[in-house]
Amino acid sequence: MKEGTIYLVISFPENFPQGITSQTELISMPLTDSTLIIYGYPDGHILILVENEYVIFSRFESQKIRFQSNRDRILTFIWSEFYSKLQINNHIIHTSNVCETKLVSDEAPLNNNESIDLSHNQNLDKWINWRRTRFIELEKKKKSERREKTEQEQVQEFVNLFNNIEFTFKEWIQGKDFLIMSLLGLLRSLLAHKLDEQKPQNSNYNPLLFRIASLKNLSLPVYARPVNQSFPDDMLDLADGILAQIIINEATIDRKFSNQIIMDFQEWLNGEVIITYKDRKPVFYSINRMLLDSSNTLGGSHFDTDIPLNIDFLKNTSLQSIDTIKTIIHNTTIVSLFHCSNVLSHFLRSS
Repeated sequence: MKEGTIYLVISFPENFPQGITSQTELISMPLTDSTLIIYGYPDGHILILVENEYVIFSRFESQKIRFQSNRDRILTFIWSEFYSKLQINNHIIHTSNVCETKLVSDEAPLNNNESIDLSHNQNLDKWINWRRTRFIELEKKKKSERREKTEQEQVQEFVNLFNNIEFTFKEWIQGKDFLIMSLLGLLRSLLAHKLDEQKPQNSNYNPLLFRIASLKNLSLPVYARPVNQSFPDDMLDLADGILAQIIINEATIDRKFSNQIIMDFQEWLNGEVIITYKDRKPVFYSINRMLLDSSNTLGGSHFDTDIPLNIDFLKNTSLQSIDTIKTIIHNTTIVSLFHCSNVLSHFLRSS
């Protein structure tokens, strides 16, 4: 491949580069018409090759690297005929021309590194109640030509969807970029919904994660910054020469930042991705809305002949050289898989 972008979740050898005494292959992965190979060396630098048996498409030799801990890392490699870039998590890795050793620290570490408490939390009551009202208590109109699925059938569908998302996500982050269409459609089935708090019966969306969670009255907690809040004016100001900016609220399972609070996953989905333009008011655009619009526009559900301006803007804007929609989808999928696994564990206990 003459050019491409690849995302890998990679575990470097413990205490890298200890134990590496010569050139050591860390990973080898087939691409469409070539192979990506990563080698590690005793001094702690790595070599990335994209090649086939006839030609080397890209060769990137890094500066020396050390890691704060043995956690998994997201490695992003971008290459073309004239350019290559390596990033590990949010750290830019330079070429071997830079003599300085790069320390890849853990992301915004906290002293206590709190993990999500999956027991009850009062901040989650609103969405537990919403799901119970929408999926359990709401009287349904029965249709003579249809029957209600059993709980067992619904849970099996949930298992199938969970496995499908997990498989598709792994293939996607390994470089099969076209699978973004499949992933968008799967996430829409799992998560996307419309809110009408006054008349919940008006919504015909039945996102599978929230419906199955409601059967056990489960909370779906995440850590994130408070959503749907008023923001200080200077936070939304743009510097000279900047036409637009994006503020994204990352959801995490472990508490990464001191200003994160516990909230329900559904609350985060209905929170804002803020797009600030130079010449008009800020746009507050939810992840939930983005999933609906993206799957309708970019594939997964169907393809519209036009595209919402917000989706067009996010698709053509990059964060660390990854387009913003892909960044949001990556985060959403990781949290979704965590909660799917947890919800399923409650059904396994009672089976």
